[in-house]
Amino acid sequence: MTRAPGTGTPVDAGAGPDQRILPGGVDAHPRVGGFVEGLSVVEDTPDGPLMELNMGPQHPSTHGVLRLVLRVEGEVVRYADPEVGYLHTGFEKDFERLTYHQATPLTDRMDYLSPLGNNLGYALAVEKLLGETVPVRAQRIRVILAELARIGSHLIWLGTHALDLGAQSGFLYAWRDRERILEINEACSGVRMMTSFIRVGGLMADVPPDFATMVRAFLNDFRPHCDDYAAMFTENPLWIDRTRGLGTISAADALDFGFTGPCLRGSGVSYDVRKDAPYSGYQEYDFEVPVGSHGDVYDRYLVRIEEMRESIRIVEQAVDRLEPGPV
Repeated sequence: MTRAPGTGTPVDAGAGPDQRILPGGVDAHPRVGGFVEGLSVVEDTPDGPLMELNMGPQHPSTHGVLRLVLRVEGEVVRYADPEVGYLHTGFEKDFERLTYHQATPLTDRMDYLSPLGNNLGYALAVEKLLGETVPVRAQRIRVILAELARIGSHLIWLGTHALDLGAQSGFLYAWRDRERILEINEACSGVRMMTSFIRVGGLMADVPPDFATMVRAFLNDFRPHCDDYAAMFTENPLWIDRTRGLGTISAADALDFGFTGPCLRGSGVSYDVRKDAPYSGYQEYDFEVPVGSHGDVYDRYLVRIEEMRESIRIVEQAVDRLEPGPV
């Protein structure tokens, strides 16, 4: 589908049989102050009215930066006109004026649900540039904290997704478990979220003496909680109705679109940087890479549930291998 120059109107460019070309285009509906006012019937179809409604700016990418103008037929989206560019963080320019160490706090905020993962990616890049070697103990602690951050990020996704589908209890349980991870972050760095704890060359400091005890206690409690989440959602007919067969992305499209992480693996592509280009000693850990088979929302949910279980395995191995040494 292409657009007529200077308009938002779709123009038929040899669309395939599954690609619906709607008359008029979303810009045909008058907007007030740049937004669609309420929602309006724009076309009657044999299956019911086709309605236009404004979705956002809201949260899918980050706070209030994505707006979608939708044409919907019941709950089926027939046309979407995305408007991006509501927010630019300025990270790129800020990094240019800072030293490598000074830039570390910016990395926490690039994806604030996994700050330590961002610390790690940035530190690894700078260390590669400098030819820096990181002490083994620091590498083990980095892996532990990064995998805990992965679990925490997945929990936020699971909890908010459940809340969007009307399952408030799932949100509360996910928040409960993530809180334990934030307590570990605070014990290490004094900060719950934006820790800046992973630094170029190693860590800000060594972890507290009871670090391993705290981590093991969390893992012992969280392992059965993973089973609780699966019992709550995996066979839930409402969950299945809202996720299975929806948002399907093929493996080829996922690769073309540059997907990474659970979204890529949910489409059946078995690629994980921890396995395929290991860093921080990941090649020493025994874990599996979960993949989906249909590439829909349901598969992406299953992948994240299994990834949390695999993260438990990795963290347990890393804690067992912690030995005294510099960080």
